[in-house]
Amino acid sequence: MKPVSFQTFWAGLVLLGPLLTGCGRHDEAPPEMSTQQLADHLNTTFAKSSPKAKEAEAGLAAALKNGQLPMAFAEARTLAANPDLTPEERAAAAQAIVTTVKELKKAADSGDKEAAEVVHAYTSSR
Repeated sequence: MKPVSFQTFWAGLVLLGPLLTGCGRHDEAPPEMSTQQLADHLNTTFAKSSPKAKEAEAGLAAALKNGQLPMAFAEARTLAANPDLTPEERAAAAQAIVTTVKELKKAADSGDKEAAEVVHAYTSSR
């Protein structure tokens, strides 16, 4: 077997560098959104979705707009469990879970017992 020259080795490394580092992909957290902004984002993201996904998204958006955080959290988890979501839809559903958990924690800290129970159940199940 012929030994690889130093130049060939470095040229191969330079060409494979972007592949090995993830092609510049950054795993940044999505920007924080209010519940109203999230509801609007979900409506846009799921506009061309399957009827099943649209139905789950509609329930989630309505709960967000009405300030029903425990219901929104349950709807977000149901939506995220749908295996037929596109990557963009899956990211929006995940963002809905994160946002509703943050809002539930704020409500729990303010004395909302139902929110505290939901947060406790969620954190103890993970």
